Amino acid sequence: MGIIKRQSIKRSVVSYGRTLMGVVSTIFIYPLDKEVYGFMQFLIGTATFLWPFASLGATVPAIRFFRNFKNSEDNHGFLGFLLLWLSIGVLIFGTLGYFFQAPLFDLLATLNFNRAYFSDNVLTIFLLCILIILIQLMISYTSNFNRIVIPNALFNLGIKLGIPTLVLLYYWGMVESDTIKWLLLGVYALILLGLIIYLAWLGGLNWRVNFKFLNRPLLKEMLNYALYGVLGSIGTVFAFSIDTIMVAPLTNYDE
Repeated sequence: MGIIKRQSIKRSVVSYGRTLMGVVSTIFIYPLDKEVYGFMQFLIGTATFLWPFASLGATVPAIRFFRNFKNSEDNHGFLGFLLLWLSIGVLIFGTLGYFFQAPLFDLLATLNFNRAYFSDNVLTIFLLCILIILIQLMISYTSNFNRIVIPNALFNLGIKLGIPTLVLLYYWGMVESDTIKWLLLGVYALILLGLIIYLAWLGGLNWRVNFKFLNRPLLKEMLNYALYGVLGSIGTVFAFSIDTIMVAPLTNYDE
């Protein structure tokens, strides 16, 4: 049996398992405390909506241009380059967000959104956005080694296990409401750690930035490719995340 066929079968098993866990959680767990579940979905949806902007498209070329950086002597400098690219994007995005957050929050208040819902959670959303970007990068980069099942299982099953667990912990009174958002960050951080360990096990973890493969035509091609990828990602996350972003801040749970 070829590696592609094995990976396809394993991915199907993971998909069925993820669906089953989602059905069980939706029917039996999430109704126990819809408010805390909605709050976590708001954080995830907002961070997911922002990550294409914050990443500057760093995750998009991870597969398409992998072969351009391959070198048997020093492995790859591509991952280090993508992380540097990502860091620049996050730095620019964070700086702009810091200086323009006040007028943005004023605009949200004008649109009858709960301003405090955003302002009180801006740090959590920013950190969660960074974690999501890094997770997406690791998943895409790991697929270059013909491994798609374990990364997707770590991410999807980690979320499907993590969020219901947090809802149950809150419902049982084991954690406070202010702690939930930090525990959610912990879930994503553990997923990222698992992906890093798996990539290291595959022999593909190399932080060193290698610029010797870069030239102006290649860099231009990568930037153009990333731009189109970002535009596509924005449309996708807007379609699937805008509802979770809007519903929670329009609802006053304090009443």
